[in-house]
Amino acid sequence: MALLEGLDTAAVAERVGVTVRQLGHWDRLGIVSPSLVPARGSGTRRLYAEGDLVYVLLVQAVRRLGGTLDLADAVVSALRLFERDGGGMDGVRLVADADAVAYCGSDPAKSQAAIEQGVAMMVFNLDAITAKARKLAHRPSRPSVEVLELAGTAIQVVVVPAADVFTATAKKFPGLSAFGRSMSAAIDALRTAIESGPADDDLEERAVEVRVTQSGASAWGGEW
Repeated sequence: MALLEGLDTAAVAERVGVTVRQLGHWDRLGIVSPSLVPARGSGTRRLYAEGDLVYVLLVQAVRRLGGTLDLADAVVSALRLFERDGGGMDGVRLVADADAVAYCGSDPAKSQAAIEQGVAMMVFNLDAITAKARKLAHRPSRPSVEVLELAGTAIQVVVVPAADVFTATAKKFPGLSAFGRSMSAAIDALRTAIESGPADDDLEERAVEVRVTQSGASAWGGEW
């Protein structure tokens, strides 16, 4: 699912774990730039697409492994060239040493050969990086309030986003919380906890359906 409006520089920095200054520097060097709304002078609100986050994460990974910005540029360029030639991200491995890219592609034998021939190699799994970029792109930046209906009783559930985990709590059940890797998973876990909890005079039938009656999910393109 693609982002509807994109992410500005501050949102990308917060989600990926880099600084706004780093993103601006990488943009000026031409390593990775926002594709939805690029910089057009002072005060421009740059907007990054979900696919841009893949490259931001890749540059971040190179730097964390001690690679230079020149190497990061070479890594990003190799992946862009592979994509332009018709290659997708599925099964792609990118292998590099301290100075250059040794292999970029989806042939396991060739990637393994490149690894065995090198010294102090960096190996990047694009499946994992793409999955992380998708998760970060669709994570809400601020807490979202959802109103659920349980056995005819409206329950307000606050879903608070974190880097990888969503926490759902219900005001009607203080002290009760549940966790999930998505908003829907957290709410399902909360429903299970409520239904399996101690008896409550207001909820005689606990095996009931939880139905979303009001949701802000569409505003950020989250999953349900």
